[in-house]
Amino acid sequence: MEQPLVKQSRKERVDYKKLNEGSALPKHIQKCRTSIKPKVLPQTYTVERIICRKKSPDGERFLVKWEGYHPQESTWEPASHISDELVGSYMCPSVCRTRLEAAALTFESTIQQCLSTKANTVSALFPLDIYRYVFGTDKSVVITSATEIEKLPLRKNWTYKINSSGCGVMVLFPFRLTPRCFMRPVYVRSDTTISRMTMPVEKLTIICPAEPTIPL
Repeated sequence: MEQPLVKQSRKERVDYKKLNEGSALPKHIQKCRTSIKPKVLPQTYTVERIICRKKSPDGERFLVKWEGYHPQESTWEPASHISDELVGSYMCPSVCRTRLEAAALTFESTIQQCLSTKANTVSALFPLDIYRYVFGTDKSVVITSATEIEKLPLRKNWTYKINSSGCGVMVLFPFRLTPRCFMRPVYVRSDTTISRMTMPVEKLTIICPAEPTIPL
């Protein structure tokens, strides 16, 4: 015995042209829709400073040091996670006097160390946001005169290293500065497990030739 044919109900087709003009969705689609609630973060975090940036397939990313957190908890964030003001001031960040003076001492001691070596090349830890503040770039620079480093509160004798008789060596301009940031692996013990984290290391390499000083 043949089974009677059951006529299947046809669902209303979606007219995308009408949707584009502002018409409502068909009822059978409205019933299937689920409401999407926006994700609310448990708390907000304050950016202490932006260490550096890099290019990625989905756009530019910034390495952020979060206020109140250890440097090894710094994270790479897209520009959309950071205020427009911070992104816009990346090349000329705000730096407090205390940090600037500490960076100046590091720069001076590194130059003095460079003048003491035959290779004339020395690397030292140096905050990269201060580097951008002083030189207005995150790329390598060639320094042709002391006036180009005036934003660092350096002492007058930073360009030379002499003994009591006035003999020694002094900086020979021009010289090159190269900033660099790399991620160093750090292993942390937690109960019975060991976790791998990364610590940003900010370094400045100075290639500085020297020449003998002229005694007084």
